[in-house]
Amino acid sequence: MLNLFLCYAPRERAIAQTLARRLEGGAECRVTLEELGPAVGPTVAEAWDGGLGNDAILLLLSREAVPERASRSDWATLLAHVESNEDPPVACILAEECPHPAILERRRFFRWSDTPLEMLRSLERWVISLHPHDAATPFSLAPLPGFIGREAELEKLRNALVDRCGTAVIAGSAPGSGKTWLAHEFALRDGAQFRDVLWIQCGDRPVSMIAGEIAWQLGIAAEGTPETLLATVGETVRAHRVLVVLDDVRGIAPFTTPADGLGSVLVTTRESGPGLINLKSRQARSQAPSMDEEAEKLWRAISLCRGDGFSLELAARVAQLTGPEALESANWLVKQGLLDSLDSGGTVFRLAGGVSQKPEEALRWRHAEALTEFFLDWRDQPLLVRKMIAELDAALAWAIHQDWAVAVQLTRRAFLYLSSERRRLESALLMNRLLDAARSRGDHQVVKDCEWELSWFQDDRGDIYRPAEGGVQMSLF
Repeated sequence: MLNLFLCYAPRERAIAQTLARRLEGGAECRVTLEELGPAVGPTVAEAWDGGLGNDAILLLLSREAVPERASRSDWATLLAHVESNEDPPVACILAEECPHPAILERRRFFRWSDTPLEMLRSLERWVISLHPHDAATPFSLAPLPGFIGREAELEKLRNALVDRCGTAVIAGSAPGSGKTWLAHEFALRDGAQFRDVLWIQCGDRPVSMIAGEIAWQLGIAAEGTPETLLATVGETVRAHRVLVVLDDVRGIAPFTTPADGLGSVLVTTRESGPGLINLKSRQARSQAPSMDEEAEKLWRAISLCRGDGFSLELAARVAQLTGPEALESANWLVKQGLLDSLDSGGTVFRLAGGVSQKPEEALRWRHAEALTEFFLDWRDQPLLVRKMIAELDAALAWAIHQDWAVAVQLTRRAFLYLSSERRRLESALLMNRLLDAARSRGDHQVVKDCEWELSWFQDDRGDIYRPAEGGVQMSLF
């Protein structure tokens, strides 16, 4: 948590208190209020250095707070600090017009007004930027060039999640109604109001996998059960200024966060019920347009991948296309309104426009085999393999019934990768799934192997316990 020093004149006490409440409630910081007077100095130019032991200094400028008929020498030490860009950084808020050095307006300068909402949001963004950003987020969101309108809905989300904290729901019963688009645009435009934005693909994923994904991104050790882990996740989000987007929630949301915390949760769902925003169905295209051979191959391969977010490299491997061929076809599909780019690097895409294709059984083996190959090479490309985890459930469900050898190999390789990332709950889920299938098949060797692997970190009740090995846990907080 950051420590801020706010220096102000007695007449601006109400403004200073408003600033402190806003920043402590929305920027994860503690604000020390220092009122000018004989003990600290009668002007900000004399009292500002009382905040040198803090993470940032805020100076509230007013006629009462600045030196009367000041010369440069009156401001000398403050200006030297600002000009040399020393720590802690100094920001100024102009409470009323008063003479002050122009250099103070070059950076981190804010103007108070009778309607200060936008100014407060801007100040909050600056304070948020002082926090370290080291969450293990797999990608940054891409711009949505086709997004227009929805300004009223975006402002509703700002009021609910930026100006306040808690949980908001975007609901819409039909695919293609714009739920994910709206959540994506909000996170893109207003993500700077949060320490980090975590985008979680939910859909039909097991709650254990969702719990493990969120915990891993927050740097939380995956211990206990999915329920206890989600409770820990909820407490962590409540205690920190982060935004968690739970996209395409089926049924009850894995967790929410209350209004009296610091974090915010945005849920998109097709479930009926009360929501902050309820979107009506849009007229969706009934079928995909005519495609050239490469685009059609990619489009068919996409039917096997997760529609809410898939790696282009995986789809290309299934379609048997080169990287440049797949990227060109994906960009064409984006222009046709069939795909959206999810990450700014152009490596993760999702279905758009409410058009999809029924998965082709003939391609399911390629999908499972491609995942098996990727997880074999996880040491060489861990960031790429990280994008494949959400694909495991469907691939394993098919392989267990149709190609047992692939099921065993895929599980073992994914298990090794997830264990190396300390994602123990998810690795246990996969291994237990293979164990149940092996018992049903009577494959005693696989049963023995699975039980041995699980014995290292799962107790008799099935709970995950803390690993015995040493090491420093990576954590955003």
